[in-house]
Amino acid sequence: MKHVPVTFWALVAAIFGLILGSFLNVVIYRIPNNKSLIKPRSFCPKCNHPIAAYDNIPIISWFVLRGACRNCKTSISFQYPMVELLTAVIFFTTVYFVKPLSVTPAICVLFAGVISTSVIDLKYMKLPSKILYTTLVIGLILLTLSSYQVHNFTRLLSGVVAGLVAGVILFIFFLILPPGSVGLGDVRLIAVQSVFLGWFGWRFAILGFALGIIVGGFSTLGLLAFGVKKMKDKIAFGPFLSIGAVMAVYSTLVFHAWNI
Repeated sequence: MKHVPVTFWALVAAIFGLILGSFLNVVIYRIPNNKSLIKPRSFCPKCNHPIAAYDNIPIISWFVLRGACRNCKTSISFQYPMVELLTAVIFFTTVYFVKPLSVTPAICVLFAGVISTSVIDLKYMKLPSKILYTTLVIGLILLTLSSYQVHNFTRLLSGVVAGLVAGVILFIFFLILPPGSVGLGDVRLIAVQSVFLGWFGWRFAILGFALGIIVGGFSTLGLLAFGVKKMKDKIAFGPFLSIGAVMAVYSTLVFHAWNI
């Protein structure tokens, strides 16, 4: 196992990412609409016709069907292949670049969680606690296993404390800022993300928090400046916090390369 090239595991992760990305699309549609993830099988939201297995192949089926339901010809959102491709790419790069390799399953779980919640936040203006808590529970199990493999449970403790501190700080923002500026979903999201980032060290949890706020702030100003949004409009903040977390994870490469 130790002699298997990391490229092999990265490719395996990419394939798994494609499959999981397809499932994330199910999560993105069903969780906000309070539908079961198990039953019924995949179906067209317009005509309710069951989707055959050969029409449910990640990315390929969308292009073969030319982005439309085989039965009713209703257009299928480009979101579907994009989520599948994004999940595959981010899983590949995570396993290929992030160190140690033992922590990459946990980080992939984090990224799967933030991809699904980001799309949901953009579409429905909500960050489902079911997804966030599931991400946290599975992540803690995997982070514990990784801590055992690197013989350092201080990392796990650091992550838990970072999550608690980040959650408290953003909760204070929630209380003092004007209503709608920060939601409780954002508080949960930053807390969950910080648990994973804190595993690498406090500076990464702080960096992820800061980058999320900065990216969100400048993006909001840009949306307002170009007239895409108005002051009274609600803006999904979750995706910006998630971008900050992704940037912080990949910043570990820079710190490692520079031996910082």
